[in-house]
Amino acid sequence: MDYSRRVGVLFVAVLHFVTDHEDPYGSVTAFRERMPSGSFVVISHITSDDTAPETIRFIKEAYKEASAPAVSGAAKR
Repeated sequence: MDYSRRVGVLFVAVLHFVTDHEDPYGSVTAFRERMPSGSFVVISHITSDDTAPETIRFIKEAYKEASAPAVSGAAKR
């Protein structure tokens, strides 16, 4: 990326596959700190808020054997 020019970084449908151990906050921060003024960051993330427990169990089961787990979005910072 050319950090001398304004950039747009899209973290769309990606961070919910990054575990806390892999430091998603640090990953976003690393990009954000290098981006020049006027740049944009877009973030979307799944959440389990207001989701039925049986749906959560189904999702966890579906991703149990995946190479990257589904990590629900809970506000931590």
